[in-house]
Order: sequence, then C-alpha cells, then structure tokens
Amino acid sequence: MKDPFANVWIQLLGYPLMLTLVGMYTRRLGRRDGDASPRRNDWAIGTTLLFMTFGVVVSDIRMAAVAADVSPSVGWLLIVLLALLISVDIDRTRSWVRDSANRITDTKRLGIGIIGPNILALGIYCSYQIVKTWR
Repeated sequence: MKDPFANVWIQLLGYPLMLTLVGMYTRRLGRRDGDASPRRNDWAIGTTLLFMTFGVVVSDIRMAAVAADVSPSVGWLLIVLLALLISVDIDRTRSWVRDSANRITDTKRLGIGIIGPNILALGIYCSYQIVKTWR
C-alpha cells in the first residue's frame, strides 16, 4: 500500500498548512493568564513561518553543499531573508491598530497584521517546496 503522506501535494500544501495551524494554536496556548490583548493577535504568525522557511533553506544549503549544488538555494536564502526583514519591519510599524492620538494599541490589524503576512509566508514556503521538489 502506498504511503498517503508521501504524496507530493501533501508535502507541498498539506504539511505547510498543518504547521501553520500548529503555530497558531501554539501561540494561542502560549498566552499569559489574564492577557487582555485581542485573540486575533494569536493568528499573526507570518514572521514565524518565514523563520521556519529560512531554517529549511539553510538546512537544504547544507545538504546541497555535499552535492556541490548550492547556487539555487542561496538565491532562495536571500529571498527569504529579505521577506523576513520586511515582515519584521511591517510587524513593528504598520500591523498594529492606532488610537485617535496615533498611539499603537494592543490589537493587530486584520489585513496587514494577520492575513497578509500569513498568506505571503505560506506562499513563499510553498513556492520554495515546489521548486525544490521539481528541480
């Protein structure tokens, strides 16, 4: 019987989506007792996903160094590093709701603070996995 978890589509899309859900729930369960910040902040894990992708690329570079085929992975490393730095910058400057005095509140903006970074990070990770699988 063929292993269903060895399916290319499970590896390219299923695992990243499952890791995203695990990350979201881990962040939710890691909240301090009495934390009054909105629950939707728990779903903002785009930067965490980019760190995960960065680790995967670095690991693949180490493996490719043995096979002397490093150049494509270095390009991906630079793309992920740039995306990671942009994600951190957006998270620190634009992803938070501001009050009438333009002060940052404890609430993440839904579009640019949660949904956008998560979709972008998943897209980068899935793209990298697709390119790596079909190379």
